[in-house]
Amino acid sequence: MNQFLEWVAMGGYSKYVWPAYGLVCAVLLMNILSMKRKGKQTRQKLQQWFK
Repeated sequence: MNQFLEWVAMGGYSKYVWPAYGLVCAVLLMNILSMKRKGKQTRQKLQQWFK
């Protein structure tokens, strides 16, 4: 358990490292959601165009 807590503490830099991980995860999630939304819009436009 002690090794895990040391890893979480990141050698004293945890207050910088964990928010950076959180920011990266948030940006990746936003990119994924944006791609899904744009893909859906593109499919709808193509379906209307081919009708």
